[in-house]
Amino acid sequence: SKEEPKQMVEDEALINFKIYRWNINEEKKMDERLDLLLAEDRKAGFDLNKAPLLRVMVIQLENNNFIVVITLH
Repeated sequence: SKEEPKQMVEDEALINFKIYRWNINEEKKMDERLDLLLAEDRKAGFDLNKAPLLRVMVIQLENNNFIVVITLH
């Protein structure tokens, strides 16, 4: 008989949290850079056997606006 899959919950896990500060004036250049960063994030994937299945990126733009990217499985 096949064993049923089990979900394991860790008591603690460190979240991968990155902060970027971008000084980009042109919206087109900022969009291109964001597209590259998101493509890299997608390529990174997750090790499903290792917690946490979550990453956070905060991008501070020069006008004190922020982009927050939360990637989870």
